[in-house]
Amino acid sequence: MRARLTVPLSPCAAPQDAFLGMAAGWELILEAVCFSEAFRPHRQALAADAALTSRLAGTLLRSLGMAAVALRLPPNRWPLGFEWDSASRLATVLMSPTLFPALAQHLQQAENSALLHVVQQAATALQHLPTACPEGASLFAVEHAHTAALSLLSAAVLATIERAGDAGSQAVPLLLPALPQLAPGLHLSAACGHGPMARDMSSRWALLLCAMHSILISASSAGPRNSPSAEEWLAAVVDLLRALPLLPAVEQLAPAAEAQAAAQAWGQKPAEPLGPALLSVSKALLFQVQPGAHDPELAAAAGRAHEACCRAVQWAASSAHELGALLPGEQAPLLPLLDLLALAASSVAQAREAGRDEPAVASRALCGSCAAHWAAVQAATAAGGAGLLHQAGSTAELTSLAISLSYCCMAGPQAVCHSTELSGLLDEMLHVVLPRLPEVLYQALLDKVLGYAEYAPRPAAHLIACGTLRVIASGLPRESRTADAAAQCRLLRKAAGLLIAVQQAAAAQLAAPEASRTSDLADVAAKLNVGVNQIMAAAARSSPQPELLRAALLRALPAAAQVAAALQANWQQADAAPEQQQAAQLELAQAAAARASCAHLACPNVGATGRRGKLCTGCRVARYCSRACSVADWRAEHRTACRLLAAAREAEAEATE
Repeated sequence: MRARLTVPLSPCAAPQDAFLGMAAGWELILEAVCFSEAFRPHRQALAADAALTSRLAGTLLRSLGMAAVALRLPPNRWPLGFEWDSASRLATVLMSPTLFPALAQHLQQAENSALLHVVQQAATALQHLPTACPEGASLFAVEHAHTAALSLLSAAVLATIERAGDAGSQAVPLLLPALPQLAPGLHLSAACGHGPMARDMSSRWALLLCAMHSILISASSAGPRNSPSAEEWLAAVVDLLRALPLLPAVEQLAPAAEAQAAAQAWGQKPAEPLGPALLSVSKALLFQVQPGAHDPELAAAAGRAHEACCRAVQWAASSAHELGALLPGEQAPLLPLLDLLALAASSVAQAREAGRDEPAVASRALCGSCAAHWAAVQAATAAGGAGLLHQAGSTAELTSLAISLSYCCMAGPQAVCHSTELSGLLDEMLHVVLPRLPEVLYQALLDKVLGYAEYAPRPAAHLIACGTLRVIASGLPRESRTADAAAQCRLLRKAAGLLIAVQQAAAAQLAAPEASRTSDLADVAAKLNVGVNQIMAAAARSSPQPELLRAALLRALPAAAQVAAALQANWQQADAAPEQQQAAQLELAQAAAARASCAHLACPNVGATGRRGKLCTGCRVARYCSRACSVADWRAEHRTACRLLAAAREAEAEATE
């Protein structure tokens, strides 16, 4: 037995000879090391010979390197004796109880470059595995191949974490190409229906994602070394979220508690269940995105990541019971997804400044993102109940969500930014969040919300009319939330911006031809003008005096509240006009149609993110990822919007001729 093992796999042999020897004697080695009871004595003898197992492990690792190179080639250029599962068979032998101690020793003693090379090889082996049955293979064999490659990859990544230095940080970019295999791997487990194998698949992915999360968090201050581009981080988020709807089927075969216990026992490290690990890594990946100057490709990638988050929330809202089982310990399991959605919206906002100076198509895409964002939040709050916001364990979750809703108020289509439901939810969130915020988050929240609202007269009017701005200006819940006078003055100036937005909206209505219908607005608008002038005078002082500015703002608020109420009444009357309703419906339909994969704003099909949908045969503008979404949107909005989109398309075509 020893002669057969050492002669063809001698570490002195050339790499190509080692691989050919590996192919020639493969079945014997696989039986001897892993499976056959007939070779138990030989297996025991091999395990007792530390020098032989060490040489064998080293040779198999070199063979894995050649297999990784071969996998990048077309099948007709593979080496003699190489098969689609050769790399995963190598991983199976390396991860066997007989050779794993020697493998672990190799990984511990290897230099960083050699260890990262093993990570890259294992990731390549996993990346190129088939997701369907090759000819003559079975689903079980493909699933086993995925699990074997994944086990080796997890072991190598865990070894990088134990190193001092940045080996783990350098490993993360090598892992990103393997992430698209998460969803197909879980689909294989669900299709096979084999509980132990599904448990192994789930536990290995959970362990790998937990390791990635640990690395990303520890390297968050400087970012991983050789950091991928922002587009690659965003694409990885989409790859992870595609797996979310597959988790319930795997959970039925292998409950999260069993998979978590298996991951901890195998990796000897605490591991979250796969659901929380997936969301944690997605969130950490979004934190890595640092957009610079405006880039259309980056904006498109951010839009796809946000679209995947919207669809994930829609799926979760329709599967709230299943989501609760996937995220054990979460009182409100929808909130982590809403937090992820808000982070994705932040990436869109950073990659594409409000869209004002962009082409019409890009501006519509931004409006479509805002509309889908609001639809996802509505679905989540409807599924989570009225008390969803009060169940948040983290104020940061609600803070980021409030900021994202404020952005929708500014950049969304009229049907969104004119929505009283949106303004009301934002107002409710501010009342829930503000008393609980630490000083840093308090300033960040008000800075963003007030900054967005001053460009959107309707949300500004709502915050003034319902008294929220008075609460903010009064410094809820303490007299002084910020010790820095300059910071207080900056926030108070932004609060005053809401009054100016309402003042300008009132002036526009009074100057309109139908100003006779707004005669009740003129008197209170004059009072507001006086108050705004006093605020401007207080803000113009050379030294910051927040108390004077606060007093001027509070004095102007009663008149501002009257103006806001009158504006809301006039807006409500104007919105009821048929021509206005038709224009708002067309704008919303065009924004939804700008989502090339699916125009159904409530689409829950996460797996279709980034794929071009099929055109509606009526309008030839809207696209849908499936017949189910086409039918659902037809019943919801598209029945009446279809002819409007067709007419608008024809008008735009005539204008360009």
